[in-house]
Amino acid sequence: MKPDAFARLQAAYEQRLPAPEAGVCVGGVGNTVPVELITVCGARALRIAPVEGSTAAADRHVEAFSDRDARLIFAAFVEGRYDALPLLVVPRSSETWHKLYLALREARRTGLKTGGPALWLHDVPHTQRDSSRQYGLARTRELLDQVSRLTGRPPDETALRQAISDSNAV
Repeated sequence: MKPDAFARLQAAYEQRLPAPEAGVCVGGVGNTVPVELITVCGARALRIAPVEGSTAAADRHVEAFSDRDARLIFAAFVEGRYDALPLLVVPRSSETWHKLYLALREARRTGLKTGGPALWLHDVPHTQRDSSRQYGLARTRELLDQVSRLTGRPPDETALRQAISDSNAV
């Protein structure tokens, strides 16, 4: 690896948020946000995964026993560090992420946070019922539509299949 490549990798690790010229970036919490739906519409999927920082802004609003990641994300959200993102997708794949989503919405409702990215709960039930399947598909299509509206680029089935293949290869 070239020395400058390592320096770029280190800089990207330390500064995880995109520069304004990076185009439309959609934030996603955790590893269950369908990044393929984001990239197929021409946006950059940005995994929100803070590695350090203060949770002080979360102390009164997020349960102390919550995962540190959730507390760091909440603090960064209310401090405005994600304000350049048009959309922040939070999955309901775990109790931690669901509670984080509710806390972020409450921060907006109470005026603790104004502005910043729109919040999206990617709610896909993990049950075997047909009604759950239909609901999950509808929410997935709604997310795809939401990102498409942000970028002005409609999804293409061939491109989506390629995005899924690329993501699976990674």
